[in-house]
Amino acid sequence: MPADAPTIVATSGGYRPGRRTDLELGPLVQHAVDRSGATGRPRVCHVGTASGDQRWFSGRLAEAARIAGYELNELTLFTQPNVEDLRGFLLDQDVVWVGGGSVVNLLAVWRAHGLDEVF
Repeated sequence: MPADAPTIVATSGGYRPGRRTDLELGPLVQHAVDRSGATGRPRVCHVGTASGDQRWFSGRLAEAARIAGYELNELTLFTQPNVEDLRGFLLDQDVVWVGGGSVVNLLAVWRAHGLDEVF
């Protein structure tokens, strides 16, 4: 059932070892997509700031999202943001999935780029 308003689903996890790939999206990601009410091909943004925007992980995640039928849009902030309009980019997504790591570093980088005001 979709949420009536934008909703933050805070959780730990979301990924697991894949059967055909190194990584696959777990039921928590599907739950977030279901709550978003997305139709067609859901737009899922991954924010990997807390783990340093690891490009190798982004590649594995993109493959997992493709197999799940999602459009994965990566937001990277190291060394500079990969999109100009951060707010517009994030608000255009059906789901924003924030990966784990150092929350202290994540918040500092988000504040430096004004992302704390978006969420």
